Amino acid sequence: MIKLTETRGGKFYYSNLYKDYIHNFPKVKRHYQYNYQKIESYQKRIQDINDNYDQKLRLKLSSILRFYNKSLGCSSKTIENIESLKNGDSYVVIGGQQPGLLTGPIFIIYKILTILKVSSFLEEELKVKAIPCFWNASDDSNLEQVNRLSIINNDLVKIFLDSSTVNKGARFSDILLSADVFKELINKLENFLNPSDFKPKIVSFLNSCLSESDGSFKNDVISISFFFSCIISKLFSKYGLVVIDPGCYKLKKLSHTLLMSDLEDYSKKNKIISARGNELKRDGYHAQLNTDNNALNFFWSIDGARKRVTAGRKGYFKIGNKTIKKEELASHLKDEINNASLNVVLRPLLQDSILPVIASICGPGEVSYFAQLKEVYNLYGIKLPPIYPRFSATVMENKTIKALGKLNMKKEDMVIDKDIIVKRVLNNKSDLNFDKLIIDFKKDVMVKLEELEKSIANLEIDTGSSFDRTKKNIKKETRMLAKKITAGYKKKNNYIMALVDKIYLNLFPDGNLQERELNIFNYLNKYDFSFIDKLYVKLKPLDFSHKFIEIYKNR
Repeated sequence: MIKLTETRGGKFYYSNLYKDYIHNFPKVKRHYQYNYQKIESYQKRIQDINDNYDQKLRLKLSSILRFYNKSLGCSSKTIENIESLKNGDSYVVIGGQQPGLLTGPIFIIYKILTILKVSSFLEEELKVKAIPCFWNASDDSNLEQVNRLSIINNDLVKIFLDSSTVNKGARFSDILLSADVFKELINKLENFLNPSDFKPKIVSFLNSCLSESDGSFKNDVISISFFFSCIISKLFSKYGLVVIDPGCYKLKKLSHTLLMSDLEDYSKKNKIISARGNELKRDGYHAQLNTDNNALNFFWSIDGARKRVTAGRKGYFKIGNKTIKKEELASHLKDEINNASLNVVLRPLLQDSILPVIASICGPGEVSYFAQLKEVYNLYGIKLPPIYPRFSATVMENKTIKALGKLNMKKEDMVIDKDIIVKRVLNNKSDLNFDKLIIDFKKDVMVKLEELEKSIANLEIDTGSSFDRTKKNIKKETRMLAKKITAGYKKKNNYIMALVDKIYLNLFPDGNLQERELNIFNYLNKYDFSFIDKLYVKLKPLDFSHKFIEIYKNR
């Protein structure tokens, strides 16, 4: 049985801006275009799309998306959704992420589930066709964000991709690895997953995705981004998820107008973003996007690696260490546009200018940086779409729930740091409150010492700094004594400490939020692929609090 409960603990909300976005939207409303919490905003968005969207793009996009998704071995439901894009009464619900390794951290799965749920909800509420789309950010290049996955097998296990031959700075779509590298990755996962009835199904599923990917490339190599697309396409095939990859040449060509405009107005955009960042600071938040006024909002690939493009002396630009004329760069954008990669500013602008986006599903970081982009959108005559927060959750399995009960801990306690929880649990298990004993002891000693100091001072005896040194030593030794007592009591209560460690290992692996660390196969190995469908059913539209996914054994 699965049950969802909510928490408002700040530990689960990443930043003050994001927490206010969820729980106090009026406070940040002016930084966004629509109130994502009201169904009327989506009705208004439809009208805005109908008034401004270039309907001629529909046929071109459906052709591009059909070709790419068919190469992934997509479902007939996905093809139906792509065909629907041709119609003027169809709209898109979209979210995106870098291509995670074997899907990456589970928050990527949560984001896709949100896309699917919101699509279904808006379709029913607004009586329009809402197409679920996922933007595979294959133009990105930070390999450290996608080269590992984590599962729990008694302890936290991190499985790394062998990327020793990868060109530093290469885009994910340009990272081509041997099928054997991915096969070895699947074998590692198989070895580390605990035995279960569902483990063979997982291995078979991943190998079938690998086989499908291998058939789309020559010379027995596969790109990281394509393998990721293939996995999520198959994982969500019954829902008709449409995958979009900006690495597709015909799709990249649609960015030409944006790229050319950036040559002219990059400085203007950067100043707008900087000004909005200052507004956020005045509101008590942090600026989410820090701009360089001389930097353009796209990268250029040279020798397989992304390079920044910056303005040099008048009429010249620098790509890495190379200086070229503005006219030459414009020519490259026309003839070699596949070398361009849009940054965090231009990428959403491209998405929301070529697609009829009714809602953009975003994580905490994206929600935050969109707070600086509304006026940039206005600069292009585009409205920032409703920014809908993705589902955010922490899985709390039956064994963890039982461990909390044994220690008389509540779910709400999980917002408290582990060290404080440990002290609380140990004190609850003892008739003595060690913290209070130490504090009282220190207070008593300091009172006696101050009395002695006053008495000696009345005798007009010069003791120099002896009393100050003594006070410092007492404080130091008291701290050491407290640590010794706590360490000794922990050692005496190994069972309790093991329970606490297990709780935090499962809920905050490696000290991180669970959704940012653990892979979905950690749970599919225990609960089968139907776990995804059960989560989809449990998700409620317009419900944005962080959730505990409580899993109880069926009785």
